[in-house]
Amino acid sequence: MTELPPPGWYDDPTSPVNERWWDGERWSEQTRRKATVEYQPRPGELRPVGEYLGHAFGMIRKRWDDFLLVTVIGSLLLAIISIALVRPVVDALDISIDEIRGFGSSQAVQLIAFFVLFMVVAMGLSMAQYRIAWSAAIDEKVGWATALQYGIASTPRLVGWAILASLPMIAGVAIVAAVTVAADGLGALVAIALFVAAMWWAIVITFLPISLVAQPRGTNPIKSSIDTVKGRWWRIFGRLLVMGLIAGLVVNVVSAILGQAVGTSLFGVELIVDEQGDIEIVKNLGNGLEFFLGGLVFIFMSFVGNIATFCGVTSIAYDAMPGAAPATETTSAPEEWM
Repeated sequence: MTELPPPGWYDDPTSPVNERWWDGERWSEQTRRKATVEYQPRPGELRPVGEYLGHAFGMIRKRWDDFLLVTVIGSLLLAIISIALVRPVVDALDISIDEIRGFGSSQAVQLIAFFVLFMVVAMGLSMAQYRIAWSAAIDEKVGWATALQYGIASTPRLVGWAILASLPMIAGVAIVAAVTVAADGLGALVAIALFVAAMWWAIVITFLPISLVAQPRGTNPIKSSIDTVKGRWWRIFGRLLVMGLIAGLVVNVVSAILGQAVGTSLFGVELIVDEQGDIEIVKNLGNGLEFFLGGLVFIFMSFVGNIATFCGVTSIAYDAMPGAAPATETTSAPEEWM
């Protein structure tokens, strides 16, 4: 017969975050929170919302300097692109309440170039931030320079998979358009059904970048993202919503403060109503420095908010993405303890 352990506090076999009192013969009802052991969910289990927020913001605390440096570099680059390509377009416009003059093919080319460059840089920056977040989750030290190199190198893969992941959305829009033309009333019902499907798919493709970071090369990131969300959509949606609300509140408050400090923002167009009630549109972009600083603040704060979202997505992937998180050793209580 196996000798039973002496009375004392031992790991609770029913909870990874608690200890339970063993009276020498059986488990009691007395439990207590582990004081020094970080919560470790079982494979595939999402940690409680409070633990989730702590885990996500803990990643930011671990690597705040790397996150900040990558964000500053990316924001400066995008602000330079904005003043080089967007400011000349806006300066050339003659805006009135009735029409907009001064927009031609050259301005269209500049805006298209801006959009393409902005998306490429933003994707590279996102991949760099996800690399930092994942390194924080698995306690691997990855500096900002290495993360930036990774972001640049992995951008083509993200672009390719993002295009592939967008095809169902495009197909859905085409189906709605075709059904609406064929049968107007039925088109509305199809649109509602596809909207529900699009919401589900939007959460799935949220995990596409972290799948590319966390999964071995050659793994299908779309399948990994689907497996992560499957059976957990509402719980994941709720966690991301809470994280987004917190990040959005902080970003809006700080943006308002910084916006007052630097003056005119990127979108300096005002509607003025005179005494007769007539509406006049006035451009108020400020000088080049004000435009640059305003754009820099706008872009920087957008990416700062994204850091919290990236870490929130990474925390969920660490818990739930099959094959992503390193296996953790667990010690089970002997059967005779149960």
